[in-house]
Amino acid sequence: MAADPSIVFFHTGGIPRYLRATLESARYFNPDAAIVLITDQTPDGLDRMRIDVRKLGQLRGPKGDEFHSRYVHISTTKLDYERNCIGRWFYIAHLMQQEGHSRVVYLDSDAMLFHNARELFAFMPSGPCLFCSHGHGPAVTFI
Repeated sequence: MAADPSIVFFHTGGIPRYLRATLESARYFNPDAAIVLITDQTPDGLDRMRIDVRKLGQLRGPKGDEFHSRYVHISTTKLDYERNCIGRWFYIAHLMQQEGHSRVVYLDSDAMLFHNARELFAFMPSGPCLFCSHGHGPAVTFI
């Protein structure tokens, strides 16, 4: 079972500098936390920050596969972008189940974390919960 809470990032495509900065910030304020980047890339240089990389293919599951096969694209955004925005929740759920994460903080790849996640969870009620930011989407989500 993974140490709780874990910090999870999801990003597809090339790894930009801002993502490296967000990972560095998360590690600085959470020196003992498991930090996982779910991606379709093979980024280099993340081992020095102790970032665990999980490829999308490692986290495929029946529910995510069903979503991908049934998804009907009606958005003005690109198909892969929109499908990944929604599909990330299936990858995160599969990661939590597969690796024994009972609590995670999910952050968009451009969302900085300037606090210890364990302390943030101390303010949350016990039991199953999902708290997320509002306004422009779930950039920060506590599961």
